[in-house]
Amino acid sequence: MLEIGGSVGKAGVNRPEDILVVKYLLNRNGHLLAPYSPLLEDANLNSRTLALIERYQERITLMTRPDRRVDPHGKTIRHLNINAREESSGEIPPIIYPLENWAEQDIRSEPASFAALRKDGRRHAGCDLYAPADTPVLAIKDGRIITKPYPFYLGTMALEVDHGNCVVRYGELDRIAVGLEIGTIISAGQLIAYIGELDGLGVSMLHMEMYTGRTPGPLTDRGNLPFLRRGDLINPTSFLESAVLISERRDDDADRTRAARA
Repeated sequence: MLEIGGSVGKAGVNRPEDILVVKYLLNRNGHLLAPYSPLLEDANLNSRTLALIERYQERITLMTRPDRRVDPHGKTIRHLNINAREESSGEIPPIIYPLENWAEQDIRSEPASFAALRKDGRRHAGCDLYAPADTPVLAIKDGRIITKPYPFYLGTMALEVDHGNCVVRYGELDRIAVGLEIGTIISAGQLIAYIGELDGLGVSMLHMEMYTGRTPGPLTDRGNLPFLRRGDLINPTSFLESAVLISERRDDDADRTRAARA
């Protein structure tokens, strides 16, 4: 485990040797910071480094008010070490938005938002993307189906996908796309399911949860407050805010193909 002797970031001690460690670890956590371009691993603490610390704190350490600072023996440095990969991350594109069009409600507003308080005192473990029932649900990245569809909430279903850099639970579904089963390899933007309607409420949405994949076991853990979820739960909000629509990705691919032929 890599350690720092003093705090790095906003109002930190910011010793050159500690800045180098934090940048090194951020580059090895790029898979959790998409879209991501590697940092230059030098002793310069610039605004982009601070922004990435903030993004990491919101997504991974689940801080409601990220402080843009990595403290010795603190939660951020611990997670940076736990989730670090051996190799530095290269360029990582944004995820594909899981619907063909943007959701009807802002995912930072309640009750759709991550960590929104529920009546029973728990915190919302994902983001809700409101859309009409039967709306197609798309895979956010290449991946592999790891569960059968199973009952989830108020008559809807859920499906879990290992996307390599994360595990996603796609919840509040009506049905799964034909031909998908455990072990099926899927591509980014592929149709995987359709949104369902919640029995008795008359509303429909995609409920999306994300996990680092570092912790084994069921995603639901009713003894783990306040989210009642597995310990590697992460906040999908900024992943979704930086996502691209499948139509935009197709346009980009077409432009690249035309350029290659020119």
